[in-house]
Amino acid sequence: MEKNYDVIIVGAGPAGAHCARLLSQQSKLNILVLDRTQEIGEPKKSTAATFESTIKDHNIPSEVIMQKTNEFVIEGPTQEARFSIPGVVLDFHQLKHALIDQAVNNGIDLEIATNVTGPLIENGKVCGVKYHNLEGSGEIRANIIVDASGPEGILARQVGLRKIEAKEHATGMEYELERIDLPEKVMLFRLDQNFAPGGYSWICSLQGHQAKVGNCWYDAYFQSMKGQGSSVAYLHKWMHEDKRLQQTRALEIHAGDAYLTGKLLTRTYPGLICIGDSVCSINPLSGEGIRTGMNSAAFAAEAILNAQGDYSKEKMSAYQKKWNAYAKAWKYSSLMAKVIYQLPNKKLDTLIKVVRQLEVSSMEAIINYRFGIKEMAKLVKPVILNKL
Repeated sequence: MEKNYDVIIVGAGPAGAHCARLLSQQSKLNILVLDRTQEIGEPKKSTAATFESTIKDHNIPSEVIMQKTNEFVIEGPTQEARFSIPGVVLDFHQLKHALIDQAVNNGIDLEIATNVTGPLIENGKVCGVKYHNLEGSGEIRANIIVDASGPEGILARQVGLRKIEAKEHATGMEYELERIDLPEKVMLFRLDQNFAPGGYSWICSLQGHQAKVGNCWYDAYFQSMKGQGSSVAYLHKWMHEDKRLQQTRALEIHAGDAYLTGKLLTRTYPGLICIGDSVCSINPLSGEGIRTGMNSAAFAAEAILNAQGDYSKEKMSAYQKKWNAYAKAWKYSSLMAKVIYQLPNKKLDTLIKVVRQLEVSSMEAIINYRFGIKEMAKLVKPVILNKL
């Protein structure tokens, strides 16, 4: 590989690959993508469920869609709310492959099995990266570096941008099941402390009586709700007690963890711009990461292109401002998560009754993070006061 580039992107997940694709489509920049995996598309530990708008907004190839869903369902222990909001479940492996393939076809350089170990910093500015691969260790320089290294936040962490707390840590587990008894094509979220203390469970339809079924929770909320046992134990409990899941068989198992914060972290450092989960782009209420990560990639690519080679703090601040405007509801998402995921089951059913009264447009505003304290209070206040 060359020793100098215009742009180096660390990580070929959805955020990094999408950023590379956008930059290579719209410029003649000399771009290098470094990825630690030995195969693009790995690991594939994501449900990869998102809403139909994501496909349109980011021009995602249709061939990576595993299933289209026509209903968004929120279940409580005994109540449910249904909304006619179309969604999709993506093949996470193929999504990453498709994005990086397009970037490679546009002329970027790609190196796999390459571990970036840290930033090169001169005069207070990131000017390159240190790496290690099968050929040994080395350094590569670039005018601007993009950290898309995921939860590791390899560069963001080392320059002090990844400021997270233990209470923000969340874990998840998912089975890809066959022989599921689910006639509808749905994206379903279940709020039930019996199956996911301190979090939620989900069922996302696939073709041929298959589905992705999982659970996740904040570790701190799991403890406050007196959770006992593993993610697998709670999944098995749900599969044993829910008739829709009793005859299923696991085809794949996925597991992962992340930090979900309501804080708007600083995303830039001289010579460095951070996207995706390297700076905790997952929404703290929904746990959604693909759409939010790809949005951050699009915002960053726009800032890089508009900079026209001037990657000063002032020019890169355009990215920070755009992300802050997009994620201004993150703090309310975090507050809602803190309340909702620690409600007892009786109050969760009350919450579902409140949600059921919402218009589709109101639910779309929530899933697109266009809400504030008034909308949050409208949902939570009746639950706290037991008005239903």
